[in-house]
Amino acid sequence: MKHYFPGKFFERDQVNIDLAGCGGTGSQLLTGLARLDHALKALGHPGLNVRVFDPDVVTEANVGRQSFSPYDIGQHKAVVLVTRINQFMGLSWEAYPVYFNGKLFRNNNLVFFNGRVFDILVTAVDSAKARTDIGGVAANAGYGYWLDTGNTRDTGQVVLGTLREIKQPSDDCTATLPTIAELYDLRTVKEKDSGPSCSLEAALKQQDLMVNTMTASWALHLLWEGFRKGFLTNHGCFVDLKTYRVNPLPIDPAVWKRMKGGKEKA
Repeated sequence: MKHYFPGKFFERDQVNIDLAGCGGTGSQLLTGLARLDHALKALGHPGLNVRVFDPDVVTEANVGRQSFSPYDIGQHKAVVLVTRINQFMGLSWEAYPVYFNGKLFRNNNLVFFNGRVFDILVTAVDSAKARTDIGGVAANAGYGYWLDTGNTRDTGQVVLGTLREIKQPSDDCTATLPTIAELYDLRTVKEKDSGPSCSLEAALKQQDLMVNTMTASWALHLLWEGFRKGFLTNHGCFVDLKTYRVNPLPIDPAVWKRMKGGKEKA
C-alpha cells in the first residue's frame, strides 16, 4: 500500500518543518535537514523552512555524543546549532530555546507561526511523557505529519504518522498513517529517570555512541524518499545496533493491528 505526500510539498512554497528537541538525535536531524534542503534546491524544489525548539543548554556530557564543541558549553542548544547551520548553509532558520508544548498555542500566542502553516512536526525527545504531551498539542495545531524518533541504548525507532487525512490520487492509497501514539499506548511505558549525565563516559553507558546517528539517518532517508518519489510504501523502521538489523514499518493495516498494544522505546 502507498501513501502520497500532498501536492503542495512539490509546488512553489517551502515545506515548513518544526523540530522539537536537538540533543542526541535532534542535533543529527537538524544537520541532515540542512543537507536535505540543499539537495532539494539543487533539484529545483523550493526547499525547507525549519524552526527548532529546545530549552536545554549544552553540558560537558553533550560534547562528542551530540553535535557540540567544548566552546558551546553553557549556551542554548537550539541557538548554537541553528546559528551555525544558518552561517554554514546561508539559511534563515529559526531557533526557540523553549519547550514545544501547549503554551505556544494558548492565549492566541501564534507569533510562532508568523502566518505560516507548518507541515511536518519532527520530534526527538527522550521520554514517552514528552511524546504524549507533544502529540496532544500537535493534533490540534494544524500539522499534517508527525515524524517521531526515539531510542534505547542500542535500538531506535522512526515512525511517520498523519495528524489529518491527506488527499490521495487513488482509492488504493491510504490517506492516514498511524502515529507513534496510535501504535503504542505511551501511558503504559515505564521509564527510568537516570538523571542528567555529568560526563561523556557516563552518557555512553546509557546510550551507544552511534544509536542517535543511525536513528536520525533513517528518519532523514524516509523524508528524502518521500520527496524524491512522491510516495512511501514504508512509514518508519526499527533499528537494532546489536544485531545489525533494520526492520521496516510497512504501510499495512494488518501490521498496524498487530502492533497496537505493544511497547514503545523511550
